[in-house]
Amino acid sequence: MTRESHALSLFDSSDYPAEGGKKNGSNVVALGPNAAKTTPTRNGSSGSSGMASREAVIGALVWYSVSDAIRLTPEVLREAITQASLDPVTLAPRQPTPEAALTRASEVAQVRMRPLTEDRHGEAIEEERYANILVRPADRGVKQMVTEILDCSENRLLYQPFATLSLEEGCLKVDSLDNGGILTVESEALGNLRRYFEFEKAHHDGEGVRRVIGRVLSSANAIPLRNSGGMYFVPKAPAGADGASKENGELPTHDATVSKILAFVEQVRARAGSAPNKTPRPSRAMSVPLVDREEYREIVAESLQEHVEKEAKALVSEMSRLLKSDTAVTERRSRGFVERVKSLKEGVSQYEELLEMRATEARTHLETAMKQAKGLLGRVGSPEERAEGSGP
Repeated sequence: MTRESHALSLFDSSDYPAEGGKKNGSNVVALGPNAAKTTPTRNGSSGSSGMASREAVIGALVWYSVSDAIRLTPEVLREAITQASLDPVTLAPRQPTPEAALTRASEVAQVRMRPLTEDRHGEAIEEERYANILVRPADRGVKQMVTEILDCSENRLLYQPFATLSLEEGCLKVDSLDNGGILTVESEALGNLRRYFEFEKAHHDGEGVRRVIGRVLSSANAIPLRNSGGMYFVPKAPAGADGASKENGELPTHDATVSKILAFVEQVRARAGSAPNKTPRPSRAMSVPLVDREEYREIVAESLQEHVEKEAKALVSEMSRLLKSDTAVTERRSRGFVERVKSLKEGVSQYEELLEMRATEARTHLETAMKQAKGLLGRVGSPEERAEGSGP
């Protein structure tokens, strides 16, 4: 069984018996192979039968699915964040941009295999012909709407732009090309594009929702367990963190973060509309506490190594591009990279304590990133740039 399928198996519905039985009403602490058995803690004590003790839980798995086809206005999204007991000031994404709106509107306005009965002059077409209306990039910040004419065997007979699309101060500008007339399908596609653009300018899509979830997970030092995202491990907070019991030394759980994510996804499910001409899948999320078992520790440790390697390489790549460009490197920007690497290091330390292991490979990648970040500090330019970087 692969690491990914092993992690997915934790979501088996072990609290639901075979068809015809009754649902077990007790709280299931962990799902997966043998999870219902008494689970020993790291110090040798054991939990009650059928339920792992609280000390044996190292965190939680969270899985969510949010369709790109959902749409929410910024106001509705902020209300969903608030109702989930999250902070909209720090979590809400920026307002939808005209560029993103044009991209989304262009996708929906395209037409596939529309039968053609008349040409550009209104004359009847005797042969079997079909039209595709496509939107293609033409230049930086410029798109073209293109007509593709196909025969009955779907052989291309014509590929001809009929309009140029661009943005001016956030408004859509359409320049029609003179092709000796306009097809009905072309006119309809242009009209739809204009309407869809105005709609998309006022709405977030599923990516905006996922950004909110990503920020919540990041603040909890969660790591992805699948390359595609959507499944994360949320670690139990270290001793001394907010919410820990100072009297008995009990570690706080993942519960607050997980509960807020689930509540937020449910708010999105209840409030979200849909993109034009699309039916989104309902937004869903689920979680399960993860018991302290060796095979689960290995899954989390391997995922940590992959996550840190990916993030560290992305930082190094970003810094390398900056060094090669003509962009001035300010002290503020350089220190920003240092802080980002430090944040990753602090996360690694938390996982090392939680899993009782040494993340050697992860630390090696972080040292490489830190050397490059500190090197940027030595490349800070003129006194004016230094003054800019040290400002408030």
